[in-house]
Amino acid sequence: MTIAAARQLHNGTVCFVGIGLPSTAANLARVTHAPDVVLIYESGTIGAKLAVTRGGQTVELEPLYKLNPASHQVETPPVQLPGGGAMIFSGIDATNHTVQLEAAGVASVMKLSVDVTRKPLIQLVWFGLYVVILGGALSSVQRLREMRVRERVAEAKQAGGVGTQASS
Repeated sequence: MTIAAARQLHNGTVCFVGIGLPSTAANLARVTHAPDVVLIYESGTIGAKLAVTRGGQTVELEPLYKLNPASHQVETPPVQLPGGGAMIFSGIDATNHTVQLEAAGVASVMKLSVDVTRKPLIQLVWFGLYVVILGGALSSVQRLREMRVRERVAEAKQAGGVGTQASS
């Protein structure tokens, strides 16, 4: 089921992801064939951190692009700019690796410099989780094997002990 779900995701797809198997399927798709899929997790929020300077005043803003779980609609609440106006996170283009920001209520021309970053090392966290799960599974298999050997040895001792008592 996980593999079938992963095959449904393609580069550029924006996918809302839950925890557990949906997350596994989405990450499998990203690793195997869709490195540019955009995953929005259950919390449903993507944000941008912007340092806006206007009139000598610098303010850090965080416009959001979030999923409302009740309505299953994307919400982009406006963030107030210093000196008036608002910034809105209006969209994501995963194919071109861009985001769209809109400035509303601003009369003067704005200069916008955007630095888009990605956290590629987060994949190491997932890899670590998979290693832990694999290690737990291997140790469980080893313990089961050891238990079976102990049971066979105990059975052999009992069978050998009964035969020895009868011949005495």
